[in-house]
Amino acid sequence: MQTYLVGGAVRDQLLDLPVTDHDWLVVNAKQSDMLKLGFIQVGKNFPVFLHPKTHEEYALARTEIKTGRGYQAFTFDTDEVSLIEDLKRRDLTINAMAIDENGQLHDPFNGQEDIKNKKLRHVSDAFCEDPLRVLRVARFAAKLHYLGFTITDETLKLMQTIIANNELEALSHERILQEFTRALNTANFEVFLSTLQQLGAFEHILKPLQTLAITKLKPLLDAIELQCENHDILFALLFVHLDNEQALIDVLNELKPPKSTQILSLRLYRHHWFFSTLQQHSEKDILQTFKAIDALRNKSAFHDFQRALRHLYQNSAHAISNICLSAKIQKALTEYDYGLALKNIRNKQTIAKTVMKLQLQLIKEIIKSKLPD
Repeated sequence: MQTYLVGGAVRDQLLDLPVTDHDWLVVNAKQSDMLKLGFIQVGKNFPVFLHPKTHEEYALARTEIKTGRGYQAFTFDTDEVSLIEDLKRRDLTINAMAIDENGQLHDPFNGQEDIKNKKLRHVSDAFCEDPLRVLRVARFAAKLHYLGFTITDETLKLMQTIIANNELEALSHERILQEFTRALNTANFEVFLSTLQQLGAFEHILKPLQTLAITKLKPLLDAIELQCENHDILFALLFVHLDNEQALIDVLNELKPPKSTQILSLRLYRHHWFFSTLQQHSEKDILQTFKAIDALRNKSAFHDFQRALRHLYQNSAHAISNICLSAKIQKALTEYDYGLALKNIRNKQTIAKTVMKLQLQLIKEIIKSKLPD
């Protein structure tokens, strides 16, 4: 039994980047050998195990055979599979290297050379067998863009072949969402999006993104640069520039992000202009809009909405002034003590009318205090 450090950990070591995850490959071992050593199998039939103490992943060396469309249509074989055979099934040469227990680097597909030349290159023509690699390679292009990495022409052609064969349609929304989320963690998300646009990937999945102008991504990219890690906000800033609300709804229905992402994306799309021009609207419209976005009951969600607005309108002093005003109104409406005014009122309709009258008066006073003399 031989154990090798593989994948991203090896790549990142060679790039002098922080190594956050360790994946291990085990050669000349069987499932029974791993279980005897106390490893915990991940899934009933998949040859991946968790170390009993570190909980890092250890995978048996395997080969894969494509049996149909999609990234799940594979069978695998772990019987007497060599290190090179396992590395050959991987996506990129820079991810197909291994370090053995003696610290020796194994690089059968010239990953080091591609790191030197800053190239993202497929390992073999088997690259075409997994459609998820289209999104994955686009993500690596975004992740390593700041180091000067680009995708080779040969690999771009294979990505185009996958797309032309309608393989992307077989991807689950979970895997697509996962790649988008990871891409939003990179410094150059625009590279991810533009790569997929240039390949025509969005003619097959998430179609409204095909015409999304990269030039409109500045608020999103600035938020990423400021290390915003709230993916609800990042997705909302991505989707706010779609052509129309139906396009946004279509993307959300297909991608199926968390409910909080969907709610914030819709609220930002529908109401961002209103909040950027708040002082132009009546007290009644302001109160109705606050209620429409649940600003008076869900302070956390309103805080995220405000953060998204500030990123979106960062270059407009007038809009930021209105956004700050909305925060002041929300604070006043939620902290005001209505008890004294309602002390002797029992009728529910009268209570509601009294509260609304007080709220409208609060809004009027706050806006008046902001207006120039």
